[in-house]
Amino acid sequence: MLAAESFSLSSCWLGAIDKKELSKIFKLPSSIKLDSLIGLGYGSESPRMLDSDKDIKYWRDKKGQLFVPKRSFEKVAHFNRYLK
Repeated sequence: MLAAESFSLSSCWLGAIDKKELSKIFKLPSSIKLDSLIGLGYGSESPRMLDSDKDIKYWRDKKGQLFVPKRSFEKVAHFNRYLK
């Protein structure tokens, strides 16, 4: 995904997929177990990132601008201990 970004490609890690059906479509042998997919393409919009300690649901304003609330790295990463 980082390499895709370096080529100005957008990406999305997809985990909520029909693994059985996609394995059939891609004709994967039974020894290969599909876990997730990464979608690649050229983005059609530029979402605005927001810092948020609470709600992380995406939303759009009246003009259609997409907002993507995220928790800061310091809020989700812990070094050698767990903090609430």
